[in-house]
Amino acid sequence: MPVSVKRIAVLASALSLVTACGSDTGATVNRKAPEIIQFFASPTIAEPGQTILVGWDTSNANRVALFERTISEVLLPLYQTEQVMTGNMEYRAHASLDLVLIAYNTNSDHEPVESAVSIDVDIPEGRHIESLYPDPAYVQPGDPATIKFSVKDVGAGWSLTLADLSGTGTALTQTFAAASVLTSGSFTAASCTAASILCIDGHTGYSAELKDETGAVLEYRETSVGVTSIDLPHVIQFEFDDEEIMVGSTTTLRWEVSNADQVEIQPTVGPQYCVDMVCVGAEVLSPTFTQSFVLTAWGPGGAIVSTRSISVVSVPTPPTVDSFTAAPTGIRPGTLTTLSWTTTLATTVEITAVPADASLPGSFTADGSATVTPTATTTYTITATNIHGNDTDTETVTVTPLAAGDLVITEIMVQPTTDPGGEWFEIHNPGTMQANLNGLVIDSGSGETDTIDSVLLVDAGGYVLLAASSDDATNDHLPTPDFVYSGISFEQTGTDSLSVSRGATVIDDVSWNAASWPIYAGYSMSVSVAPDATTNDVVGSWCAAGNMWTGATSSYGSPLASHDACD
Repeated sequence: MPVSVKRIAVLASALSLVTACGSDTGATVNRKAPEIIQFFASPTIAEPGQTILVGWDTSNANRVALFERTISEVLLPLYQTEQVMTGNMEYRAHASLDLVLIAYNTNSDHEPVESAVSIDVDIPEGRHIESLYPDPAYVQPGDPATIKFSVKDVGAGWSLTLADLSGTGTALTQTFAAASVLTSGSFTAASCTAASILCIDGHTGYSAELKDETGAVLEYRETSVGVTSIDLPHVIQFEFDDEEIMVGSTTTLRWEVSNADQVEIQPTVGPQYCVDMVCVGAEVLSPTFTQSFVLTAWGPGGAIVSTRSISVVSVPTPPTVDSFTAAPTGIRPGTLTTLSWTTTLATTVEITAVPADASLPGSFTADGSATVTPTATTTYTITATNIHGNDTDTETVTVTPLAAGDLVITEIMVQPTTDPGGEWFEIHNPGTMQANLNGLVIDSGSGETDTIDSVLLVDAGGYVLLAASSDDATNDHLPTPDFVYSGISFEQTGTDSLSVSRGATVIDDVSWNAASWPIYAGYSMSVSVAPDATTNDVVGSWCAAGNMWTGATSSYGSPLASHDACD
């Protein structure tokens, strides 16, 4: 995440006002160099969201400004004041960084002075809220604000709720329609109304809660929007024409700053003086090594700092796809596989599918994973790109439709004690791939049918239970059925059959004759040998259950459990 989007959450200031040594209250103007006598934070090691007391004491200064300095040396304005040279404020910890105090004497020719204190914040791993910050960090009194965010690894139905810390106003909620690896968005007020929590009259803190689809809070973050009536310098542009160049090549650094009377760019460029509070310029540079350039702008509202880096390379280096895999590489229709990849030096990553796969996400990180559900055998191609070229790799996922014998009917309750609501049967997956039974047609010998109309997964080597009823009183406390069918009943005194099929393909069927098969009231019949679609066609492979299932009061069987061998 770009460091420049990180912000802080600041509570209401509690400033101790004193007469400034540098204030111009009479005929004599203090032109001495500003000094910072004391600058402290307590504590300096904190948990995320913990309140820290920040205090300072200066002399010969008529303006102070407080900044955050991120790990990339970017200064972000936090607070500024005139005529208050000794003060304190509450600061809410959000990340490890430096707090920087700059003291000015605008009545003198002396340079501003600064002091810094380091804050160490331990942020736990596994966060979903990648960033939460205002853009801009400061607004004029009464202006609307925008709170931007990015979240990762969220599920469908999760939500992010923004509220102000004062507890007033209406909370704003965004709900994520689908699972996503990385999602960015914002809370915005188009205009200022009394009901809007994003219309800012004073420095305001905000909380954000990430909740899952059940409403449980998974993560909490805070940020804030500052209000200033003094316009800070505004960096409209500060960038290189090229972010990366070869040794010996040139690039142009361009800048434009408003509301400033002086701009300085280091190293090598130096001071740039502004006309009518606007400073515009460009410089052709030929750096010989990777380095950062720092722009400092001074104006009536104080100072602001911005940093840009240029990468200098000796040999163009294209990206590489280090790995690209699918697990598993063979699946049944309607089941899942996970694509995983790692790259080096990639600025963009794209994954395409042939044939097209609607389950493929729309954007991808340099390293990551995505769960997909191809409907047919599909070849996925990953392309990693940077300004020097690209690299590709492919992975094929083989999708094998269910064929005859891929599922086996292994247990049937033909004659329950409560009929027909107590009837049920069991399907076994003897293969090595998970299967999705969605769309399978259940057919009895008398032509009664029902169709499984939702996702019903059965793992390799696993079982699913299909029943005429999910009511405990009717089915004698069966384990919870995986699917409840309707319109089907079994013949108990003559001949009957049961089959499951998809389209014209019969996956498995069993036919029985009550006169010769082990059909007894209250007893299921089950295949006692290693089940397959051939052995379950033979009456000798079936026997009546010998034990009640857990919870049963008058019924015998082993639904979703291993079967006893026949005597």
